[in-house]
Amino acid sequence: MFLHSVNLWNLAFYALMVFMATLGLWDVFFGFEENKCSMSYMFEYPEYQKIELPKKLAKRYPAYELYLYGEGSYAEEHKALPLTGIPVLFLPGNAGSYKQVRSVGSIALRKAEDIDFKYHFDFFSVNFNEELVALYGGSLQKQTKFVHECIKTILKLYKSSAVPKTWVSTDHLSIVWCKQLQLTTIRAFFDLIDADTKQITQNPKKKLSVLNHHFIRHPAKHFEENPSIISDLTGTSMWVPVKVSKWTYVAYNESDKIYFTFPLANHRKIYTHVYCQSTMLDTNSWIFGCINSTSMCRQGVDLSWKAELLPTIKSLTLRLQDYPSLSHLVVYVPSIHGSKIYQAFKINVVSKCSGVKEEITSIYKLHIPWSYEDSLTIAQAPSATEISVKLHIAQPENDSHVALLKMYTSSDCQYEVTVKTSFSQILGQVVRFHGGALPAYVISSILLAYGGQLYSLFSTGKNIVHLQASLTTFKNSQTVNPKHSRRSEKKSNHHKDSTVHHLRLSASDAEDSLRMHSTVINLLTWIVLLSMPSLIYWLKNLRCVLFI
Repeated sequence: MFLHSVNLWNLAFYALMVFMATLGLWDVFFGFEENKCSMSYMFEYPEYQKIELPKKLAKRYPAYELYLYGEGSYAEEHKALPLTGIPVLFLPGNAGSYKQVRSVGSIALRKAEDIDFKYHFDFFSVNFNEELVALYGGSLQKQTKFVHECIKTILKLYKSSAVPKTWVSTDHLSIVWCKQLQLTTIRAFFDLIDADTKQITQNPKKKLSVLNHHFIRHPAKHFEENPSIISDLTGTSMWVPVKVSKWTYVAYNESDKIYFTFPLANHRKIYTHVYCQSTMLDTNSWIFGCINSTSMCRQGVDLSWKAELLPTIKSLTLRLQDYPSLSHLVVYVPSIHGSKIYQAFKINVVSKCSGVKEEITSIYKLHIPWSYEDSLTIAQAPSATEISVKLHIAQPENDSHVALLKMYTSSDCQYEVTVKTSFSQILGQVVRFHGGALPAYVISSILLAYGGQLYSLFSTGKNIVHLQASLTTFKNSQTVNPKHSRRSEKKSNHHKDSTVHHLRLSASDAEDSLRMHSTVINLLTWIVLLSMPSLIYWLKNLRCVLFI
């Protein structure tokens, strides 16, 4: 009874896991909005001009080619390759065709014609022979090397390059072995580059400012040549006043942005300095000074540039008499756990309009600041609209922005907004971003189980005979002659124990042999299935090489 209940519990657990995985797969493959994209069309007949590659390169990569896309008069004028535009290299994806460059190339050509070819783009496309690179990663290195050579070939088609070389040297031997100094030095090198000349800046003031920023006092912020002193403290955030002289705040899974305000009027009589430290080592501004006497301020003096980066913390010490105009200190705590990749919500918007006969258009815009994913939903009020909210790109570590839902509505209507967590979409996010690792774990577990079975069979010390011999022996032991049944019955009593023992040994040998053979067959089957994509890729490339 206990074993039966245990099996039922296991079965229920596996059924629940399969059900959750099915929900996640359904959300990935079917839980998306309708494709409303318009088809792009060509205005003239497309032409793909093959670029002649060096003979050595063409011989090394016979299946790969490089093309220049063009249409109409543009294609005729550039057959002799007097290229003057901005080169763009298009790389197709898995099993992709080089002709997929047509859409973007055609639209870019029309745009260049609208501005009388003041500047234009030259679109190049690489023919990877529609290789199945997603099934076999070994071709990535070969494709990368070919693209590297293609870039060299493309640059030779132009008279000059817009990116000059930059060379910087230093004689300090410590950069060879000290990683911390290497990182700081390289960051300083990049900040010393002038964006206009692409060379090291000749401005001594900027040089001194950069070196002081990285080597003397690092405020835990990215270098800015002209940092803004006044910052806007706007947005949907909580304002929390703090009136005690000593205060600590620890946050975990904080989904709201919070501004903590500290009034300075009462503390100036007792204290001469203010000290603040933070363990959030992001590069955003985090402490401000308010000039007005209210508990909330729209703008504040950015004091983050006065901070100092120390191991595991950033700290700030202010002498109050140096800032007589400040009425409050504001410490900003960003949302910590509010934009995770697995979060998903369903937003229901119900609009009700009174006294309006015609339908009113409402627009709901979801804005993701760090990935520029703007999705628009258009609804006719009165109506009920459901909006799916989920991320396709995770929020960067140093980005404190939050996702925004902007609603462009009518003043004649009332809107009810409900936000709920979508369990099925959460499972879909888990499958979408982590499902690729599931086959590897499953196959690894299966191979480990097969290995354990083989080890158990070989380590028990039992005689493992061939499967056919085991079945033959077991069959002969079950044969009975009906004519001599009584005589056999008398003799069988004497040999009863030995026969039963023999049958048990034969059955055990057959069972062990069957298990071993089924294990080996399953193992070989998995090996063949795993190697099938590589085999298909190899046969496809072999066929292409033979045709070439």
